[in-house]
Amino acid sequence: MTNSMNRILACIPALCLLLAGCTQQAEPVQYDRPVVNFPMENEIVDAVVGEPVTFKAELVGGEKVTTTWSIDDRIESSAQEFTYVFSAPGSYIVKFTARNGSGIIEREYTAIVADAF
Repeated sequence: MTNSMNRILACIPALCLLLAGCTQQAEPVQYDRPVVNFPMENEIVDAVVGEPVTFKAELVGGEKVTTTWSIDDRIESSAQEFTYVFSAPGSYIVKFTARNGSGIIEREYTAIVADAF
């Protein structure tokens, strides 16, 4: 059989469906929305320069979920739990994000960091 004949034969099933008015369309992939537990209830976190602070979020539902922790809009971790050491006093926004094709869950904390004594 020639290549031309193989191409024609490969198109016959699709042509039959089209002529019969049957078009198969794939269903869009759908995921369950992320579900997250936040063990840290207080949204204000006190910290001291040079001392580690642990942030935690527990992913309990959803498929194909990506997670990130950022501090002042700079991504620091993709883990559900991470420990960070602030190097300067001040106020920082610490944000957790969990996302997939069905939605986004976000939570913000304000870290108030005091100078070490």
